[in-house]
Amino acid sequence: MLKRFFDTAEVDSFADEIVGEVKRALPLNAKPKVARKVGARANRLDALVTKKVAEFVKATKLNVYKKARLAARIRDEMTSLGYSERFVKSFSLDLIARIERSRSDVPAPTGSNGQ
Repeated sequence: MLKRFFDTAEVDSFADEIVGEVKRALPLNAKPKVARKVGARANRLDALVTKKVAEFVKATKLNVYKKARLAARIRDEMTSLGYSERFVKSFSLDLIARIERSRSDVPAPTGSNGQ
């Protein structure tokens, strides 16, 4: 039981997936043509993250440790890629807030107590 509490393989994979989507949608070294479309790209990223969070929450029950790990992993990866500290902090907090909102709408996964 304790081992599952600290097993973060799913969380790490999800964090990597989300950071990959951010890199694709909002590249740091975008060419001027790409930079002009940043609003549209941000909107598509928002919709994609919302969808992925809903899917993740349906499949995975997160405890306090896993939520902290998710936020920290996203912050570390995005910071290492060169995104601003303010953007990284805002993005990671928003992601956890989305997870909390989604959790209240979705029943717990069957066959697992999540810990």
